[in-house]
Amino acid sequence: ASAIDAATRRLPRWGAGGHRLCSARQSFTAEARGRDAATVAGPEAPAAAAQAATPAGAMVEGHGVHRVCRALNGALAGRAWQASSPNGRFKDGAAAISGKTCRKLEAIGKNLFAFFDGGHVVHVHFGMSGRWAIFDRAKAPEPTPTTRLRLEDERVVTHLSAMTVALGGEDLFAEKRAALGQDPLREDADPAALWEKLHGSRKSIGLLLMDQGFFAGVGNIYRAEILFKAGVHPNRPANSISREDFDRIWMHSADLLQRGFKMGSILTVDKDEAIKLRRPAMRRYIYNQSRCGRCRGQVLSWNMANRTCYACEACQPRSADTPAVEGAREPTLFQSKCATDSLQDRLQTPEKLNLAELRAALEERGLSSKGAKKSLVARLAAATATDVFPAESPKFGAEVATANESPMVKAEVATANNPQSEEVEAVLRPIQMKVAELRAELAGRGLPTHGRKRDLVERLEAASPLSSRGAVVNSAIELALEKEAAEAQEADLVAAAAAQKRTKGR
Repeated sequence: ASAIDAATRRLPRWGAGGHRLCSARQSFTAEARGRDAATVAGPEAPAAAAQAATPAGAMVEGHGVHRVCRALNGALAGRAWQASSPNGRFKDGAAAISGKTCRKLEAIGKNLFAFFDGGHVVHVHFGMSGRWAIFDRAKAPEPTPTTRLRLEDERVVTHLSAMTVALGGEDLFAEKRAALGQDPLREDADPAALWEKLHGSRKSIGLLLMDQGFFAGVGNIYRAEILFKAGVHPNRPANSISREDFDRIWMHSADLLQRGFKMGSILTVDKDEAIKLRRPAMRRYIYNQSRCGRCRGQVLSWNMANRTCYACEACQPRSADTPAVEGAREPTLFQSKCATDSLQDRLQTPEKLNLAELRAALEERGLSSKGAKKSLVARLAAATATDVFPAESPKFGAEVATANESPMVKAEVATANNPQSEEVEAVLRPIQMKVAELRAELAGRGLPTHGRKRDLVERLEAASPLSSRGAVVNSAIELALEKEAAEAQEADLVAAAAAQKRTKGR
């Protein structure tokens, strides 16, 4: 119970912190992957993180909406806005809130609510491709045909495109709040009420996790990973689940959504376990995987209410009252736009590579890179069939080949197998790495690669278990970066003096 309480109370706090303006090319967007636009809150937010357009066919998960909510609270709350509806689909609503001050924004699951003076509430559901972009007024682009709401003041312009943009009063919010289920990212979530509601249902727990009237904010990726970590089969009837099983489901729901909120990405694998399994870049256990990330057993997939459901029946055994899976098959792997795998993992499953990556991998092996994607996938799969990957080896000792891993990954594996390994002491520390090396290492772990060197160093230190023994502390980072800057400045002065001397010589 204490663990559950701790997980549910590590919740986002919405502040009125400022935001950094950006150029039109660096617009802040509410992107379906959820990591993206929400990072705009606060002065340290990387503007480049929100440049990409919303991927088609991706639904904004609950953690992403909460991140967008935090960002927009910093950008919109406490300021009066002139409102208009460029495509005319929110004309009356825009007129009602024009000139009004935005008081706050709240998120419940995948729904966003903006509160304006006068008792006005704007309800937003981003759907599959919504975005809420913020621009410097002087560099704001023209609205698009999908822009339903434009807000502007003397400094900032925002464009909102979403599946649902509706105006109401406090009663609209109360109505929606009552219809939605419990959001693991909200302080007012009531798991006891959810338990009573869930325990009386004969539907499968897999269906109810996706039902926003039960678990608000959980999507298909989280469903697969939450039930895996809880050890519960998706087909199990909800009314047969014990309170202990429910508590584990709720705990992992809160923990994983909170992790997604903090990291800006759906990362469900525990870092220590990933290292132990010799797959430090692994991001998910069973979603869009053919083999279980933990036991390496076969993952099954099947249709559940028109969504693909996943399970490892070794790690999620069916109980006596759980019906057998009908139509189960080996998962059809694909390149997910909202839950990307590390390049290291994707190279083992060519189906997940994009065209450019497939061609590069084939050319590196001296093979033809011509043809349709299906042909390229088959060609690379045949070429890599005999490759030995550490993740596939039944042995996890230090003697297993690690040719496909970076120096830091090798050191982390050595740490897991032998904490006193000399290899750990010889590893290249992040502070000693070049920016290109830092970005390559971060990309291999599926982590953001934007920012200054100091940001990259700190991000990699935080992600590495080596940080627990001998990691560079902030003061050392400061000194090293100052030294590096001083050396660079000295080199610039020497180069400038040499150039001046050459000029005088002429």
